[in-house]
Amino acid sequence: MRVNIGYAWGQLMRARQTAAEHADADVRARAGEAVAKWENVIAGMQAGTIDVGTRTPTTAPTWVTLEVVTGGFATGGFSAGGPLRAHERALAERLGLAPKRVALNLHYLASAEAAELVASGQYRIEVPEEGASLVVAWLRARGEIDRANDLVETLSPWLESLRFFPVPAERPLELKESVRLQDLGTTLKGLDVDRRQPRFETMRDAVLVWKPLRARAIALFAATVDGELPRLDANGVSGGWPGTTIPDGWHARVAELAAEVGRLGQPRTARARETAQLISQLVRCSDDSQALAKAEYQAIRRTIARHLGAHGLAGSAEDDVRRGREVQAVSAPLHADLRRVLVARLRALPSDGGVEPVGFASVSVDEAARFGVPAGAALPRYLERKVARSYDAPLQDLVDRGVIASAEVLARVLPQVTARVRAETLDDVAARRLYSALYAAFRRRRGLLLLDYQHQVRFHELPWVAALEAARRASAESTGRARKAVAAIGSVALLAFPYTITPNKLVTELGALAHAADLELPLVEELAADIFMGSFTPKFVAAAKISARLLRGTLYQRYFAIDVDEVLRIPTANDQVLAEFAALCERRAAPLEGTSRSFVARNGKVIEQAQILTTHNLAVLVDALPLRDELAPHLRSVAEACFHWAVGRMQLRTTKGHQVLINLKNAAYAWRQMVFYLSFAPDLPEFLQWARAEVERRAFPRFEPVLRGLELAASGVASNEPAFATGGGRVFTGWSTDRHWLSPS
Repeated sequence: MRVNIGYAWGQLMRARQTAAEHADADVRARAGEAVAKWENVIAGMQAGTIDVGTRTPTTAPTWVTLEVVTGGFATGGFSAGGPLRAHERALAERLGLAPKRVALNLHYLASAEAAELVASGQYRIEVPEEGASLVVAWLRARGEIDRANDLVETLSPWLESLRFFPVPAERPLELKESVRLQDLGTTLKGLDVDRRQPRFETMRDAVLVWKPLRARAIALFAATVDGELPRLDANGVSGGWPGTTIPDGWHARVAELAAEVGRLGQPRTARARETAQLISQLVRCSDDSQALAKAEYQAIRRTIARHLGAHGLAGSAEDDVRRGREVQAVSAPLHADLRRVLVARLRALPSDGGVEPVGFASVSVDEAARFGVPAGAALPRYLERKVARSYDAPLQDLVDRGVIASAEVLARVLPQVTARVRAETLDDVAARRLYSALYAAFRRRRGLLLLDYQHQVRFHELPWVAALEAARRASAESTGRARKAVAAIGSVALLAFPYTITPNKLVTELGALAHAADLELPLVEELAADIFMGSFTPKFVAAAKISARLLRGTLYQRYFAIDVDEVLRIPTANDQVLAEFAALCERRAAPLEGTSRSFVARNGKVIEQAQILTTHNLAVLVDALPLRDELAPHLRSVAEACFHWAVGRMQLRTTKGHQVLINLKNAAYAWRQMVFYLSFAPDLPEFLQWARAEVERRAFPRFEPVLRGLELAASGVASNEPAFATGGGRVFTGWSTDRHWLSPS
């Protein structure tokens, strides 16, 4: 199977359109960068210098971190290469060296500076290569000169191209039990933007500034009326005329009002300009009452009549009440100003660190004076939720607070836990810091698109990491801690996000922790239907056998009609692929023909059967960790969460056919997970009563066959028995080569 260049062309066209048409300049700029990358991908594929689908798509060895774009396509660039960065140029200037990467690499390999950085921890590693010279220094300090020399020999062909030294930092790296979703610098970048709302601010100015000025101007003109004030009646305007009498002190009040308007600058709205014109007429009247034409006085007289009829005279009790309501509605501090207060607070903290989840204090007196907001004002809660992305807290705390809101986000945070657990087996703090930093950087690498059952480069395959791995010494204590960690994370994943399958990045981290815990867990990844090769690796068979033993005689076995003995008879081998398991999945997925000609739909049906047989890691985690006792008190609640998720996905309204298919697939996955949890629940009859009432409450008759199928399986009828179909039951799966029977009409 080869990769079609059409995908890359499609991505290039979309990037070009965004770069040309998007309203946001930042988005256009990012799209422009994407255009250049996709052009490199396509040029490399056409020239044969980029071999998409292999572990080494360029001439670089597997350990080089490649620049990779959406879909796993290498651009031909290197993440640790390219033009010199700011800290590299600063280093060259400080040392008096030529601004060339080879000179800087040789400096770190030859001088004592790398050893000083290792000891102090005052560095940051953004891509794994940046830690290589530090490992060389660490090896030399331990007396492992030959190993250090071998590593330098491996790196030497790339000294001119790649950066093998870190970014200097003022603070040492932290080794903490807590985790965070992202560094404070990333959070600040999202907060430190102009979020002003010109329309609201204009309205605020109108209420707080221009309306009072207008009312005062009208009151001053009204004071010049001799006799009855103007009013509107059936015949138009009646009453006296402005400009006929000048009371004592009137000229001074006009001058004061004119001075206030002069300090405001140009009015921004038509209403404000009308007010400014009215005050200008007031000034002319003050200079000479004959300066205004009769037509102007007629307009002012009508303005006075309308204003008094609608609002009363400025300073009256009625006007004071109205003004109080208006001012209260708009006088709260602007969120844009409160955002500035928060940004100033966070800038005082290290950008590469986190913050304690202690909440926000109200605006201080000093901040009030600095930013022009009232002292004691509370910061908006939505800003606190943004800052929560940088909370330093235990993993479970971040889940409980909603900071980690999905299994995908959990997978992003887990490398911090895995790095700490694995680093504990090194015998000195400096090595633990270095190992943790390298692991975190490695997990930020973007994966390549791989075919023919190849696997992504692994952490221990990096030559400098291999040297650190050789120094790790596992003990009963460290293995015990690792087992507790993998059990805790498995529990979090199942209880917090029971309705979603374990995403591939989470599978990777669980596997790494399991290895540190000396556990053999055949955890399986979600396979991509568009590049599926038609067979499965041995760990799928191992996972299916664990699932079959665990689920024999359960609701899950009956609902999905699993022949446990057939699964257990599949031979276990160390071959790269096992045809017997694939054949079983194809038989279960039959018929594979239908109205759809898409090979993706056909592959999806086969892959889904593999997920059913393996429970996509649920059985492996529950059996091996074990988690049954921990899950037991929560089975009803997680089953209900899965039910709500599945039905909710199905009831989402969308006109996009692709989104309908995604909703169907995700709903089916959630339903399958629910059936697994219910297989161990003691109150299944009560759950079924509740579920039926929910379907009726939601008025969702289309879902009746799914619920009926669950009820029949609960009563002992397997889905492959005739009584299942005649009883009105159907098995809910997400993929179909025909129009899905649950698709909205």
